[in-house]
Parts: sequence; structure tokens; C-alpha cells
Amino acid sequence: MAETVKIGCRVPSGLRLRVYEMQDTPEGQMAVEVGMIELAGSGDLSAPEGDATYSEVDAGLWDKWLAMNKDTDLIANRTVYKGNASAKTPAEKEAAAAPAPAPEKPADKPVAAPSSASTASSASTASTSSTAVSGLDKPKAP
Repeated sequence: MAETVKIGCRVPSGLRLRVYEMQDTPEGQMAVEVGMIELAGSGDLSAPEGDATYSEVDAGLWDKWLAMNKDTDLIANRTVYKGNASAKTPAEKEAAAAPAPAPEKPADKPVAAPSSASTASSASTASTSSTAVSGLDKPKAP
């Protein structure tokens, strides 16, 4: 994979930076486009550099474009600039802002049906305890 760099762009709508090389043709030398860098926009030209939107671009293509445009206002005013290692692209910002996935819960274990003996025993216990609690079935005096 080619080496990439993160380039910050403070232009709200983003930019396309075209890279040209001079080539000899039968008509003489001509500028021929050899690549294009698309930079995502930040939405705010007055945003500080840390809030700019970064795009990952091919390092070789960036170096060629920068050599041809080092004296332009885009570079002098730091409208377009090389970010540091901690700069985040929009996809990286989105991934960092996304909530962590919830851990998976283990599947509920099926409950075994009680045997008929234990069912009868629990039923008689339940009726005895409900009678004692409710007080409705008091023994009658003789």
C-alpha cells in the first residue's frame, strides 16, 4: 500500500487539487494531469486548524502538488496543510464517536419442566401457605 498523509482543509466545500507534470509532445511541452487530490470540506473557513476536516491522500502526490504550489495563498494562509499523526479523517471521527457495542448476552437456558412429584408437592405447599396467610379457612370450634 502506498504511503499516505493526512491533509487538513478549512474550505467549507472542500477542494480538488490537480497535479500536473510537463511532458514533451510533438507540439512542444504540455502540462499533463497525473493525479488529483480530493479534500473533504470542514464546513467552516474560520475553524481553527484542529477542527479542520482531514483527508488521507497519497504522500507522493501531495509532495508533487506542494512543490508546485508552495507559494500560493492556500499554503501561506494554512487553508490547506499537512496534519499531524493525531489528525482524524471524518470516518475516524465517526468511529470514535460511535457508542461501543453492547456485550452479547448469553442465551437464556431453557428451564426444565419439574417432575410430577415435585409439582404436587409445590402445589400443596402453595395452598397451605396461602390458607395460613389469608386466614379465611380457620378451623371451626366444636
